[in-house]
Amino acid sequence: METIWGEIQTSHHLADGVVDVCTASHGGIIVDKYVAKNFLSTEAKQVATYENGHYYFEEDCDWAVFAFENPTIVPQNWLQYIEDCLNRWNQGYIDDAKRNGNYEKRLLKLHEIMGLPTPVQTALFN
Repeated sequence: METIWGEIQTSHHLADGVVDVCTASHGGIIVDKYVAKNFLSTEAKQVATYENGHYYFEEDCDWAVFAFENPTIVPQNWLQYIEDCLNRWNQGYIDDAKRNGNYEKRLLKLHEIMGLPTPVQTALFN
C-alpha cells in the first residue's frame, strides 16, 4: 500500500481500519475514513493529514493525538510519552480539546490506564 510517506515496509495492526506503518522515509498511524468516527474526535481530525480516504498521524509528533484518544489500542510503552509529546507539539489540539470539554476526560482515562494518581483540578486542566 502506498502512503503519503511512500510504500509501506512494515506495519502493525492496531484495530480494524487502523494501522501503524513504517516506510523508507517516515511513517505513522493511518486511520481509514470508514472507521474514523469510532476513533477520532473533530479535534484529532484537524491535526491529521487527510488524503485518499485516510487520516494520517505522522510518527514524530501527531501520533500522540491518536494515542491520547485511543490509549487502549496503542502499544503500552507509548503511553508514557503521550503527554510530553502533546505539550511540545500539539498545543492547538490541547486548546481545542479543552474548549470542547474533551481534554480532561481523556487525560483522566490515560492516567487511569497508566495507574497514575488521578490529577486534581490544577494547571493540567487550565
